[in-house]
Amino acid sequence: MDRLYICHTPYHVLMACEYALADAKEEGSADSRRQSILLMDSVGNFEIYAERLRNSGLFDRVFTVRHSEAFASWTNTSFYKTLLLLYLSKGPLHRLDFLFDFDEHFIFNDHRDIGALLHRYRIPYHLLEDGRDCFKRFDQNNLPTANRPFLRKMLKKIFNVPIGMGDSPYCLDIQVNSCEALKTSVSKPVVERPKDALEAAMDEKDREVLGQVFPVPAIDSSRDYAVLVLTSPMEAHGEEWNEERQLAYYRDVVEQYPKGDVFLKPHPRDAVDYQSIAGSCRIIDKSIPVEVLNLNPKISFDYAVAYLSTALPAIRNCKHKISLCAISGGDAATTQGE
Repeated sequence: MDRLYICHTPYHVLMACEYALADAKEEGSADSRRQSILLMDSVGNFEIYAERLRNSGLFDRVFTVRHSEAFASWTNTSFYKTLLLLYLSKGPLHRLDFLFDFDEHFIFNDHRDIGALLHRYRIPYHLLEDGRDCFKRFDQNNLPTANRPFLRKMLKKIFNVPIGMGDSPYCLDIQVNSCEALKTSVSKPVVERPKDALEAAMDEKDREVLGQVFPVPAIDSSRDYAVLVLTSPMEAHGEEWNEERQLAYYRDVVEQYPKGDVFLKPHPRDAVDYQSIAGSCRIIDKSIPVEVLNLNPKISFDYAVAYLSTALPAIRNCKHKISLCAISGGDAATTQGE
């Protein structure tokens, strides 16, 4: 049986690796199942990750595809535009023919380009979390930033076009970290696969494999305390945000910790250039999933700070987690988290 993981972000790649490592330990899996992975170019440094994955030997096949090579540029990874393109096309897109060769498909976000392809050609698939506990933090089918909600509902009613994640009739199930308190209403079976259990089951060899794909950055602190600041692509939280305001916001956050070593980890989709505040903090490569820091038990922080991030609960070696509130008058207000 051949299995394919479809990835659009570095976090997807990390979780695909962890799932593959866990599944490879199942009795008889090495003989009965082959595992492959697809990296779309929305994964930062996707070609570098692909080469590391090939060298690791974790997957039988590693595919890379640029969206512009597989779809018309005007679709811009949009689910609806890509679906329209596919219905207008005479047949499957040649660049992605290999998708039809697999028995099982696992995708982390089925409301993007590849999700449209799976829906159009009625390919059954399993949906994994786009981010840790994402179905608990927001209703994925009724996001406040979703464009034209009335039109989306009409397309659903008339043409049975999926309105959000997990809504396609070809979605077999949704696999989540925790089944408790899901905010997204889903009609599909929900399977619980705790992330902490996945990581706890990894042995030293598994961690070495992950280390080949995701080199852990050096984190050393010599000051009073260490702070990890996780950014968000703030335009997703409202039209009033722009790059200049976002930069000023995180500059204020960093300056709240003058006696500490501050490490700024931009979100993979964050387009802001933070080099102007590099003198006040150390910037971690945004293409590295922040969860990778958990792989090195020697890395620890006194504080982890985020505006809105599914990664914040996943940070383990941290004494205090702080969730940032909306700003008022240009100042960053904070509320204490766990």
